[in-house]
Amino acid sequence: MTRHSEYPSQLEEQIRYRFKDRGLLDQAITHTSALREEVQRAQSDNEKLEYLGDAILNTVISILLYRKYRERNEGFLSNARSALVRRKPSPRSRAPWNWKNT
Repeated sequence: MTRHSEYPSQLEEQIRYRFKDRGLLDQAITHTSALREEVQRAQSDNEKLEYLGDAILNTVISILLYRKYRERNEGFLSNARSALVRRKPSPRSRAPWNWKNT
């Protein structure tokens, strides 16, 4: 049988104090090593998404090149894709997308 408490956390119940700003409580009791792990985890997630995005970009460009250059060989298509994918983006292509019109 679980006991209902007026305090939202076990810590608050033990010290008999209810914190007004739970964010400050979390910040105060979180060790910096845990923050580093969280940053590393977020970085890892971002790298996974970048990997997925790169794979999608490669696939889309491969399909477009194949459709445009059906008569060309695999070597040409691979070199063309590589040249397109590895190219530095122009300042114009860095502009924010207008997602409403895509």
